[in-house]
Amino acid sequence: MKRLILGIVTCLALIGQVQALTIDARVGNLNDPKVCANIRRADAEARLHITDSETVFNNLYEQRPKKNRLPKGISQTGNTLVITAPNLPPLKFKGAYFPPGKNGGESDEEYYVYVHAFEKYHLIAVEYAHDSYDYVLVDKTTLKLFMVDRS
Repeated sequence: MKRLILGIVTCLALIGQVQALTIDARVGNLNDPKVCANIRRADAEARLHITDSETVFNNLYEQRPKKNRLPKGISQTGNTLVITAPNLPPLKFKGAYFPPGKNGGESDEEYYVYVHAFEKYHLIAVEYAHDSYDYVLVDKTTLKLFMVDRS
């Protein structure tokens, strides 16, 4: 009986230690394959049951909801976008501004914007100051991340 109670207490302690995943532009962990899987555009289209994802994503980006009209479970405050799912810690995206380097490099920015809710995925745009957007799919039930390859 003691072992059973000890096992239950240990499991509860481990469950309580589950931390929210934070995607931080300053850390660059969105590019870590352990954090975010890269998928081809064709794979994204198959998951979403669409064709021509580049056009669809860009059109949805132009029609994205305002911060005060985000779907349930989505919030954005300042440069932080938060996605929640039942029984999981929140997924946080933290944007950042990068000032010019000491050697005359350009400044840059990386921000995360909620774009659209598909049946099984959220679509997030990664905005950069000097490049076109990247798009990330977030599985609604697991909060797993999938960076959609531009090619």
